[in-house]
Amino acid sequence: MLTSTSRKILKSEEWWKEPALDLELEDNHLHFWYFDAEQRQYCTERFYDCLSKDELERADSFVFDKDRQYWKFFRAALRTILAYYRNINPA
Repeated sequence: MLTSTSRKILKSEEWWKEPALDLELEDNHLHFWYFDAEQRQYCTERFYDCLSKDELERADSFVFDKDRQYWKFFRAALRTILAYYRNINPA
């Protein structure tokens, strides 16, 4: 069970626009990430360069373009987040 002696909810103006480069997840800490799916329209193709051939093929299996775009966006976001923690390239 995770417990915390201090809880702080950040106001939206305190949210990161871009995360710190030296992220570390300490014991008994949680990091919550929020991505606005509507912001995907502002992503360049470079954002999706980290996706593997298999991931792109899976995205192509979605019937509706909106679902395909959502999946690609969140998959690339997940890879990016994990890369920050591991200090590696998301590709």
